[in-house]
Amino acid sequence: MVSASMQAVQKLVKERTKGPSSSSSSSSSGSKPKNEKKSSGSDVIQLTEANFNALVMESNEEWLVEFYAPWCGHCKNLAPEWETAATSLKGSGVKLGAVDATVETNLASKYGVKGYPTIKVFPAGKKGKAQDYQGPRESNGIVNYALNLLEQSGIPPNTPQITSQKLFDENCANNGKICVIMFVPHILDSLASGRNGYLDTLTSLAKEYRGKPLSFVWSEGGAQEELEKTLGVTSGYPTLSIVSIDKKIGATQKLSWNLKNCKSFLNGVLSGAEKTTPFSNIPKIVKVDEWDGKDAVVTFEEYP
Repeated sequence: MVSASMQAVQKLVKERTKGPSSSSSSSSSGSKPKNEKKSSGSDVIQLTEANFNALVMESNEEWLVEFYAPWCGHCKNLAPEWETAATSLKGSGVKLGAVDATVETNLASKYGVKGYPTIKVFPAGKKGKAQDYQGPRESNGIVNYALNLLEQSGIPPNTPQITSQKLFDENCANNGKICVIMFVPHILDSLASGRNGYLDTLTSLAKEYRGKPLSFVWSEGGAQEELEKTLGVTSGYPTLSIVSIDKKIGATQKLSWNLKNCKSFLNGVLSGAEKTTPFSNIPKIVKVDEWDGKDAVVTFEEYP
């Protein structure tokens, strides 16, 4: 059986072989949606003159953009590698895009495209002049190049607080990755200084495991009681849990809290050595306010 990702790659290559269809809109029409992709199931973002600024230039994420021609043999060879790399980098802070330079001629001219494929790099953070891509053309090399560049940018990985069902789904349910959840003590127990220390640890883990099929989020202990119950979390905060929505399995760290033990837990998850527990369904996420970064204000009621 051919996997969904392989089907996406095959469809992508087929589309490039055919070239632009007669129904394709011009670059000036602006009719393509901002999040249009090359094909169903693809993680490579199709870029046009209409969406380039919004998606690339106004983004804080790192972008690698391929300018291709449908008839180009080297482009057809790159297509499956580009697709595989895009899937591997999903959720890492790096996005891979593609521009049909035979249709988006203004974009191709703007970025000095003279041959195909031409790859331009837009580093993370505030966007400036595009850089020429100087890396490999196979998927593993593309991934390593992109992650090394991301590390040099100094932009920390995204480790959001679970505040809503939508945020949970975006980070844990709709990306095919294993979701790493850090449960921290109540703010009254740890104060802001303690919580920031825990968040620093989570950021360190997210940086170290960039490029792995992991996403990182956090929640205050007790804020998502049903989720904690499903994952077997007790009142021992802080702790790490993992959940795979696709496989419907979860696990919670049993060792004491420190960076070394957190890495050991995650390495066990990735290698399959860590014991996991199946579940039937993940409970609904309770909507909570985002932490404001401050200590909690304790109020006392006065009685006459």
